[in-house]
Order: sequence, then structure tokens, then C-alpha cells
Amino acid sequence: MLEKKHTIFWIVITSFLFFAIYTLSSVLTPFVAGMILAYLLDPLVDRVEKIGMKRSLSTFFVLTIFFVCSAGSSLLLLPVILSQLSNLTSFLPTLISNLEPFISQARSLVDNAIKADNSNQLPLPVADILNWVGGFLTEFISSSLAFANLLSLIIITPIVAFYLLRDWDLIIDKVKSWLPITQHMTIVAQVVKIDRSLSALVRGQGAVCLILALYYSVSLTVVGLQFGILIGIFAGIVSFIPFVGAILGAILSIGFSIIQFETYTPILLVAGIFLIGQVVEGNFLTPKLIGEAVGLHPVWVIFALLTGATLFGFLGVLLALPIAVVVAVLIRFSLSSYLESEIYSGETDVDKRD
Repeated sequence: MLEKKHTIFWIVITSFLFFAIYTLSSVLTPFVAGMILAYLLDPLVDRVEKIGMKRSLSTFFVLTIFFVCSAGSSLLLLPVILSQLSNLTSFLPTLISNLEPFISQARSLVDNAIKADNSNQLPLPVADILNWVGGFLTEFISSSLAFANLLSLIIITPIVAFYLLRDWDLIIDKVKSWLPITQHMTIVAQVVKIDRSLSALVRGQGAVCLILALYYSVSLTVVGLQFGILIGIFAGIVSFIPFVGAILGAILSIGFSIIQFETYTPILLVAGIFLIGQVVEGNFLTPKLIGEAVGLHPVWVIFALLTGATLFGFLGVLLALPIAVVVAVLIRFSLSSYLESEIYSGETDVDKRD
């Protein structure tokens, strides 16, 4: 009876959180960004605090260093990125004219497929993909890049991060005191696993994306690709989705190199850059910086990101991986409990004593 009440309680809490996120998704983005930032920087604040600096001062110091470094990097990269974006805009007519034969051929193939099926609509998978991409881009532009939301991100995120970082330990202790006494040890054990996995995922994957963005940008620029920095940064950032960053970056880079270069050598070098990037990421960066703590299958990661983006837009993208980690840990715990239960073994406590 008690276990049934516990189950109902956690179902109600989870349902309430989901409803709150769904209802307030349009205003939660800066607060979630502040929470993620606080989670990322908490270990640094703890280290500074151990030196002898007060928590408030440690928080202010770490946040100041973080935003100064971020602003400095942005100021250094922004002119280059804007210049390459400007060049890309002027290059697009040439690109479209070069791709027009391929586009016409692809369109004719689609038209023939539609006529063969006696349908006036695209095949369902293609239509679903196009609808999702269009909807996601529309949501992303309207919710994330709108001036008001961008302003709230710039102003509210640092404030939320400061107060969360300053009171982080107090918040953790307070939440622990609210846990059911009979389930306290079990919940804390699972939270520790979640924290370990989440830390490896967020901090480790962030470092992997940063290293790959730097590697791709520098390598493609050295080869002489016209939009190397832009494509390299994009490929590095998108690398948090398994294989997608490298695949998209390779397609864009090889496509532009075929148009730009007249010989095969630079094209092969561009392909080799992404091949080496994947080898280094899979054999060195991911094992060293992320390790085995996460245990998320690539398909699960992609599913989580698509689901989050579909349900909550840009906010869903921010929440997708943390929620995926929580769900994965809880599923493993439930599975291990099931394998140890009499439901699986068919043996009751009386049978075991006999």
C-alpha cells in the first residue's frame, strides 16, 4: 500500500513538472540557461571557495571571468563570422546556379515518385521530416532569436546563475531534507548517478564540441576553404548530436570545396580532415573527456533532441539531454529492481527461505 502511494506521488510530481514546463515554455529559456550555467560553473566556484574566498565573492569572480572570456572570444570571432556570412550571402546566387541542375533532377525524381503513387503529397517520411525542420526553424527564429527573448537571455541568465551558484549548497541540502525518509538513501544514490552522468555529458561533451570546432575551423582555413571558420564552428557545435555534426560539416565542406577548387587534392584534404576528426573524437576525446559514465546510446540522444525540439522548441533542446540522462538512470534502476524481484524470478520470500 505504501509503495502504491509512493508511485502515485512521483507520477503526480512528474506530471506537474511536465505541465509546468509545457505551459511556461515561452518564458523559461533564460532560467533554464541560468540553471545549466550554474551547474557547469559550480565546481569552479567550489575550488575558489576552498582557497578562502567567501561564496558570494567566489561566485561573482567565476562568473565575471566566464563572461569576460566569452565576450572576448565573441569579439574576436564575430568580425570573422560576419565577414564570412557576408561572403556566403554574395556567393549564394553562384551556388544556387551551380546546384540548379541537381535540384531540377531531384525535383523531377520526386514528381515521378508522386505520380507513380497517384498522390499529390510527398511520401510520408519526407513530408514529416520537412514539416519538422520547417516547424523547428520557425520556432527557433520566433522564440530564440526574437529581440525580447534575446534580451532576456542576456540580462536574466547571469542573474539566475549568480543566485543559484551562491546558494547552490543550501538548495541541495534543502531539497535533500524534503525527500521521503523511507526512500532517502535510494533517491540519493540515483541522484549521485545522475549527477555523474550529467556532469560527464554536459562538461565533457561541451569540451569535445569546443575542441572539434577549433580543429575543424583551423584545419579547413589552412586548406584554404572559403567558409572554413563558419563551417568548422557549425560542425563543432552540432557535434553534441552523435555523427550529425561531422556528417553535416563534411557535406557542406566537400560541397563548397568541389565548387571552389579545380583539383582533387584540396577536396581529398577536406574529406580527410573530417575523417581524422571522427577518429580522434571516437578514440581519444570522447573516452577521455566523457568516458563510460553517460552510457547514452546515440539513437536515444537523437530521439531525445527531436522530441524536446518538437514539444518545447529551443527550450526542449536545452532540456533534452539532461532529461534523457535522468530517464536513462531511472530505467536502469527500474530494470535492476525488476531483475531482483519475485516478478522476474517467480520466487517468493518463502520459496527463497526454503
